[in-house]
Amino acid sequence: MKDFKTQIDEILQKVSIIDVINNYVELKKSGKNYFGLCPFHDDTNPSMSVSEDKKIFKCFSCGETGNAITFVQKIENISFMQALQKVAKTVGIDINVSENPQEQVNRKYYQIMHKATEFYKFVLHNAKDGQNALKYLYERKLNNDIINRFNIGLSLNENNLLYQALTKEGFLPVDLIELGLIKSNKDSYYDVFRNRIMFPIEDLNGNVVGFSGRIYQDGDQQHKYVNSPESVIFKKSQILYNYHRAATEIRKKDLVFLFEGFMDVIAAYRANVTNAIASMGTALTIDQAKAIQKLTKNVVICYDGDEAGIEATKRAIDILASINLSVKVCTLPEGLDPDDYINKYGAQKLNEFLNNNQISSIDFLYLIEQRRLSLDDPTSIELFKRNVFRFLSKLNSNVLIEIYLNKMSTDLGVSFESLQNDFKKNRIYFQPTEPFIPKHTPKRFKLKERNTKYLLAEKFLIIMAYQNKEACREIINSLDNHYVDRNQRALLFKVNDYYYKYDMMDHEIFSKMLSESQLELITDILKNGLDEIYNLTIPELVSEVKDYKTKRQIYEEHKQALIQEDDLDEQDLLRFSKIKSSLIKVVKSGQNKN
Repeated sequence: MKDFKTQIDEILQKVSIIDVINNYVELKKSGKNYFGLCPFHDDTNPSMSVSEDKKIFKCFSCGETGNAITFVQKIENISFMQALQKVAKTVGIDINVSENPQEQVNRKYYQIMHKATEFYKFVLHNAKDGQNALKYLYERKLNNDIINRFNIGLSLNENNLLYQALTKEGFLPVDLIELGLIKSNKDSYYDVFRNRIMFPIEDLNGNVVGFSGRIYQDGDQQHKYVNSPESVIFKKSQILYNYHRAATEIRKKDLVFLFEGFMDVIAAYRANVTNAIASMGTALTIDQAKAIQKLTKNVVICYDGDEAGIEATKRAIDILASINLSVKVCTLPEGLDPDDYINKYGAQKLNEFLNNNQISSIDFLYLIEQRRLSLDDPTSIELFKRNVFRFLSKLNSNVLIEIYLNKMSTDLGVSFESLQNDFKKNRIYFQPTEPFIPKHTPKRFKLKERNTKYLLAEKFLIIMAYQNKEACREIINSLDNHYVDRNQRALLFKVNDYYYKYDMMDHEIFSKMLSESQLELITDILKNGLDEIYNLTIPELVSEVKDYKTKRQIYEEHKQALIQEDDLDEQDLLRFSKIKSSLIKVVKSGQNKN
């Protein structure tokens, strides 16, 4: 039996690299080799050479090189094994890749979702109601090219058509329920998506993992969108809509436009912006940011210009900058989304706006804070100063810091020196504490603990929640049941209760919801919070609070080990007495707070 390497070598020898690459790029012979435009950068003169003799390709401009398998892997943004299987099929070789049980389950789920996609597409183009749905799509300026490119389909207003179609294919109802395609009602089953235009949602490798169904008929009073629930293959935090289709264009242009929703991406495609993806209306995650990083280091965030969109943009800037990506922002005017903008000004104007109206992330953050500034209100001035200091403190460039401090000096009408002094005084960083870990024997421990670190993290979460409704929701959902101080937790819940009734914070109204001690606590937190800069994001602050509980549990676990003194020698006793004293203080302080 041939080993794996021998099989790969055999495939590479049998396959024509010219034929493989010709499926993606037009190649022309020049001398012994073939040449074509490199698909991995914005190539205007053919700079990619392909050698049939050596079985390799090489771009003399961007440096990309490899064989037929790695070419397919890169251009389709798939795994090596997927590319290997694809190339092997062209020369009639079967590659059996061993799968673990979960991969086998996932493959079955991908097959189901693929069949569902094909079913919805067939219905759109062949059912009687499909004509009305197509008319709606054409009126929205989605032509057949777009409909086919994004695999748009239709679910009919029938109870279980998809259920019948998929079970006839041999798929089990339990798997269809797991994927959110059907639900059960006593002894019967019914389709989740009915009477909706269907938009498939793919993962980073192009596998359909979910759907978003949109109403399209006048007078339909149902929810505008119904979306697939999260499942074993559908994780919103890991999905970037259109990622696999746009990967080649993103690499070529070394730039990606990041939108909020899939309809924004489709509108951008109508405007010939082919390097666009979307984070599916959820807060950008570090997993999504790292996926972007694989394709480019340059990101243009194109979220909505309302308050929710602004806060989402700020959080996305933090996450993208944390992995050293270069971030710009482009916000459409007049509160328009890309689709509205095209309908009002035309597709070409959208293309021009997206490419010609990008500002740096620092400029964006500064302008947002400046928009909220009231020079007649000292509290507003301090809040403006604190928020600007917060993102300036993350810069590694003293030149940029000086430029923006000068700008602040002009905008506020104060001296540069006073701002510079305030910035230096308030530019505080929390140094990571050394975890409480046993050394080689359980008798000796390292201990560096400052409860003020965790208390302060919790205070800043309260400030962030107080200032913004969306931030409050994110904090409450992320913290779950973790807290440092019971009174501070109760105050945070009060802020959350307030935002169930109101969209914007009114301190006078909020104060009436608090007890005397709570009012005193929030006043103290807000007053002190304006004098300090805590340069961490919400996820980082939440992590600090959660870390407090974890360390307290570790202390409790090891506390008893320190109390057993009988077998300690004299030197260990001396060390033990100091460590024990510190440890018990920490544990007691934590117990008193909880």
